[in-house]
Amino acid sequence: MTLFRQPLEKYTLRGKRVRGGGYWGVTSEDARDIAAWIGYAEQLGYSRVVLVGHSAGWASVGRYQVDSQDHRVAGLVFASPGVGYSTQPDDPQLLAQAKKLVDDAAGEDLLRLPHRSFPSFISAATYLDIANTPREYRDFFGTQTPNAAVSQVTCPILAFYGSKGDIGGGKDLDLLTSSIRRLPRGPRKVDTTMIVNADHEYIGGEAQVAQTITRWAETEVLGR
Repeated sequence: MTLFRQPLEKYTLRGKRVRGGGYWGVTSEDARDIAAWIGYAEQLGYSRVVLVGHSAGWASVGRYQVDSQDHRVAGLVFASPGVGYSTQPDDPQLLAQAKKLVDDAAGEDLLRLPHRSFPSFISAATYLDIANTPREYRDFFGTQTPNAAVSQVTCPILAFYGSKGDIGGGKDLDLLTSSIRRLPRGPRKVDTTMIVNADHEYIGGEAQVAQTITRWAETEVLGR
């Protein structure tokens, strides 16, 4: 199962517009969707699954497993995860604007994020959800947090970036690995790699991604 969180509007359900992706996704609520898809896979005869989260979706699959401790999840794959923890406070003006929009039932309205090299937007509900996320989830890999959420993960983890991506690289993977190793407990195994000549969307690197995940799953999931 792969959870993508790109800025895309999704579909209409029973006449109501349903938005998803990095602009509108609400990480704290994604567990319901993930659990439903795992349940559906189980109905098809699959007793174990590997969750793959790309871009903002990595936080959703990671948080799901920490909160649920779902025995059916045999591994987690983080494609272009966010590593590290920012001590910068949330923008008070954006936070106030987001709260007002959510209170006014306009949580899908978009806010423009300042100080970006390109136009970046996020919905009020998404921004508020991120702002309210506990530190142990925001610093998931424990770069500065002793009780980081990843310490509650026991299944193996695979993390990677595209070598031409605009988010993360080899140094981030090293930080991810070293941070987890400092924790008193955590995943059984952590593997990292770079997808050569691939960008953040892994366009042109799809075969590498598929082969990387397949080899890892055969060794770390099926092999055990």
